[in-house]
Amino acid sequence: MTAVRHGLTLLTAALALSACAGAPGPAPKTTASPSPSTSVIMKKTPRPKAHTLGFRITGHGTMHITYTVDGAKTAKTVTLPWRRTIHLPPRADGHDWRLKLSGGYSTSTVVVSVDGTPISQSSCAGTNCNGSHSGSVGD
Repeated sequence: MTAVRHGLTLLTAALALSACAGAPGPAPKTTASPSPSTSVIMKKTPRPKAHTLGFRITGHGTMHITYTVDGAKTAKTVTLPWRRTIHLPPRADGHDWRLKLSGGYSTSTVVVSVDGTPISQSSCAGTNCNGSHSGSVGD
């Protein structure tokens, strides 16, 4: 009887193993092979930086000035020397500026700078010192 019991135990174990190993279940999902990919190299675009635009007029006398930065216009008559510093925020398309000088009597030197570096300069002596400077600031 022990041999029969032992044989039944082995038979039961063999059936259990074969049921686990070969049991039909859901068919494994197949996926199509991935399509070829294209590599894209992205260039880093530098972020725009803030800048400082400086207008400085040295000399003696009075002068009428008009300065326009990004369409915002300011006009005034000033006594020389005169200085204006304009902080320009970061902007992808840059900033446009214009400085016009007219009338009055003066002996003057005009210096326009960006971030402390002179980019435009002129001098005048006498009456009706008219002139203009313009440009753009960007990265």
